[in-house]
Amino acid sequence: MTSTPESAGREPPGPSDAELAAALHARRRAAPRYRVFIGVGILIGVVAASVVTSVFADTSEYEASSVLGYTAVLLALVGGLLGGGVAVLLDRRR
Repeated sequence: MTSTPESAGREPPGPSDAELAAALHARRRAAPRYRVFIGVGILIGVVAASVVTSVFADTSEYEASSVLGYTAVLLALVGGLLGGGVAVLLDRRR
């Protein structure tokens, strides 16, 4: 008496023809990388803040570094939100 079943020597059945055809026609979904879009938006916001501060800031009442800091935080937030929005719009178009 052996302890192995009769089907121990057989290989499991492979995929059917329909499964193979479906696998050949499958497409990979290319989603945008949200972290990159938000990061680029933040970077653009900080650069825009430095330009806006150097061109338009009146530093007679506050220090230039304080104005730059507050403006950079504000425009980085706006840039990050816009970058995320662009990523969502690109993801929805696909």
